[in-house]
Amino acid sequence: MSDDERKPADVKAIAAAAQSLRRQRGRTGEPFVSPAARALVAIVVTAASGIVRLITFFYAISEVNRILASEQIRAAEKAAARLEEFALFIGLQWAVAFAVFLAWQYRAYKNLAALRIWREFSPGAVVAFYFLPFVNFVLPCITMMELRNGSRPDPGEATERRPSVLVTVWWLTFLGGIAFPFLARVQARFIAHAIVFQTAAVILTCVLAWMISRDQLARHQSLSKAAADDEEGEPPCSEPE
Repeated sequence: MSDDERKPADVKAIAAAAQSLRRQRGRTGEPFVSPAARALVAIVVTAASGIVRLITFFYAISEVNRILASEQIRAAEKAAARLEEFALFIGLQWAVAFAVFLAWQYRAYKNLAALRIWREFSPGAVVAFYFLPFVNFVLPCITMMELRNGSRPDPGEATERRPSVLVTVWWLTFLGGIAFPFLARVQARFIAHAIVFQTAAVILTCVLAWMISRDQLARHQSLSKAAADDEEGEPPCSEPE
């Protein structure tokens, strides 16, 4: 066999080997784990948390009115003690809801590698950003935008770094839901603001968890189908004679 006839065969062999190596590298990466189960738990727990807050809010108003209208010191003290117990209960259920949300975001952000999207941070750092002073005012919003964009089914949209209005509004309501309760301790008129922002944050959190999980599943199915079609359409590797 002449050198000229051997060259095309060698080129085909090298191309086939390179393509096989690329597929092997893709398979050895982080596996994709469906975030649907964690998203469902996060949505249910977060929604239940929001409902409990609304019920507690109206109960607290009635108790405050009872304290103001009561002329008996003991009755006022009992009502105040019940309010403190409800405040502790709200804090505990909020902590549970937040932990479930972070577990979902950790899994969803970790999936970006399996979806062939470059991650700016590690999944653990994304969770830690919520607890770091000063950093937690900005970075959680940035990482959520990265998660929202990277989870889009369209490959072109997934690689774009464009701001998300939904994520921006979610983060503003999230911060407002934390800030206004502290202001309400100084002036009672901020209580209504706290309830509005907290309720909006709960709704938007559920919407984001559902949208991101849905888009990740769609993108994963699209990538899996493309990989299967690529393997089926690949010509067999011809060995040089």
